[in-house]
Amino acid sequence: MPAKTKTKNMNTHTHTPGPWLANDDGLVWSDHTSLGKQNVIGAFTQADAALIASAPELLELCKTVLRRLDQEHDERIAKGESRPSFICGAMRGDLRAAIAKAKGGEK
Repeated sequence: MPAKTKTKNMNTHTHTPGPWLANDDGLVWSDHTSLGKQNVIGAFTQADAALIASAPELLELCKTVLRRLDQEHDERIAKGESRPSFICGAMRGDLRAAIAKAKGGEK
């Protein structure tokens, strides 16, 4: 039986989890008033602020897609495919690298 793909636990937070918010002036902050804190990280252009504010959601989406691609890879191996999709493999590597970078790993 083929070995299952191992996915590292990507659910540990080293960053302040979302929600992150941005206003029209480019101010970005995390809203954790229920925990008694609110972190303002600075003022940016509107485009940068929107990207920063969406980062936690984008990270979670990347992790979800990677889990699904890993599952599909395992299913193809179980069906006896000797070479699962090259594109799938390339995307899995790219997603792992992006997730690591987002979590402060290799740049």
